[in-house]
Amino acid sequence: MSQPVGRIAPRSKKAWILSIDGGGIRGLIPSIILQKLEEVINERMDEKRKGGKYLQIADIFDMVAGTSTGSIIALGLTVSGDADNLKPKYPASELVNLYENYNDQIFNHICPLLRWFYPKYKPDKFEGLLKKKFSRKNKEVCTLNDIVNDVKVLVPSYNISTNEEVFFNNYPEFQGPNDYTSFSIPDVIRASTAAPTYFPAKEISNCYYIDGGVYMNNPSYFAYHEAKRIFQAEEYVICSLGTGYYQGELSQLKDGGPLSWLIPIVSLTMNSSSKLAENYFKNDDPDPGSNKLKVDFKYFPIRPTLKRNTPLDDNSKESIDSLKCIAEEYIKKEDFNNLVNKILNCWEPKQYEQRKIS
Repeated sequence: MSQPVGRIAPRSKKAWILSIDGGGIRGLIPSIILQKLEEVINERMDEKRKGGKYLQIADIFDMVAGTSTGSIIALGLTVSGDADNLKPKYPASELVNLYENYNDQIFNHICPLLRWFYPKYKPDKFEGLLKKKFSRKNKEVCTLNDIVNDVKVLVPSYNISTNEEVFFNNYPEFQGPNDYTSFSIPDVIRASTAAPTYFPAKEISNCYYIDGGVYMNNPSYFAYHEAKRIFQAEEYVICSLGTGYYQGELSQLKDGGPLSWLIPIVSLTMNSSSKLAENYFKNDDPDPGSNKLKVDFKYFPIRPTLKRNTPLDDNSKESIDSLKCIAEEYIKKEDFNNLVNKILNCWEPKQYEQRKIS
């Protein structure tokens, strides 16, 4: 039996990984940061190195992972805009526009009388928006097979029909029997964003899926391990974008009952899983106990702090303005400049080779 063949970056090259956390409307924060990253890189990198084109996020990174709202950004930045999968459909600015101007189509309330018996939001308008944004000109809906520039994408979700975690991806040659490339991008996003109590589970092929943030809100650590299997590079550069973390007290919940904890427990679960990934990367070697040779990696955590405890669905003007302010302030910080300088100093145009997969 012949071995499958994958198109991967050569062993001598760096592998660039982008990871985006879940966080509902707070996805506006990483969207703005990525928009600024695109702008700064294109302003400061010489034209010859860029190949005479405007570089987009999908041109820079080899793997892009996103959980929940992060899946909207990850797939929005990597979906192809042409039949040959050579040009990204959207720049980062379009994702900013999505969160600023289309959030009312994402959070579409059901009748208040039904609120305690059903999820908070109906998915109809959200699903319609996704189909509109992730369709070709001929109205054919894009699938995970329509990702640009051979970028590898990874989207966590949870299958409640089989009670197991799921990692939607576009690299079946590395994934064994699971092939998700025929899954539509709108379906994958709906599955990864189906936060309990907010949205109903998403049915795909007779299975029901919920938000990947229930167990992996920050997919950076898993994306790093997947990248090691795929690229076998000499250095891995990991950019992990958060959606904002609130450091204030939640002591008002100390005597809370089921109704008091119903909504906060979702945010707390997501925050704690994000912190777990952060802790893994604090060690010099994020693969302790391994007998393999230590690989070189550089981890860039972009972790803005929220000024208030912003709910996942707070799409008020006050909330949007606050999130924009947080992102714009963070862009001035050293963490962002360090990432920009790493790309400017070390990034090279993508080159690929064919390699048999063992």
